[in-house]
Order: sequence, then C-alpha cells, then structure tokens
Amino acid sequence: MYVGGSWKWLSLKYYHAVSDYFSLPDTKKSHYLDLSGTYDLGNGWGVVGHVGSFKLKNWDIGTNATKGNYTDWKIGS
Repeated sequence: MYVGGSWKWLSLKYYHAVSDYFSLPDTKKSHYLDLSGTYDLGNGWGVVGHVGSFKLKNWDIGTNATKGNYTDWKIGS
C-alpha cells in the first residue's frame, strides 16, 4: 500500500506492507518513508535531494545487525 503527496518541489511518500515483505515470515507492517526534493536552477541545472527510512518488522538477521532497518540518502545535481 502506498500514499504520497507533493507540494511545489517537495514530495513525501509512505509505503506500507500489508502482507509479508518479499515473503519473509512475520514481516507485514514493514514500512518505508521517502522525502525527496527536486529544484530547477534553470539553464539545464538543478538540485536533487532524498532521504528515506525503512523499518523491517519482526526480522532479525543477527545479533549485531540492524534487524533489516536502514536509512538511505542522495544529494546530486
């Protein structure tokens, strides 16, 4: 399931797994939040930014692991 919205050059999206995430047992309700922005500077130039956060529910891939959770980001032109 996914819901999103945008305002001017910003967008916010939320993804929610209503069933097991990629068939991993007991991982329904995993979710991802995505905040992105694209700003046009003119003359073919622009700035792009993104940050996302994923939370994998009820999954442990090791005692020292992050349990499948991660944050990703991007800055570019």
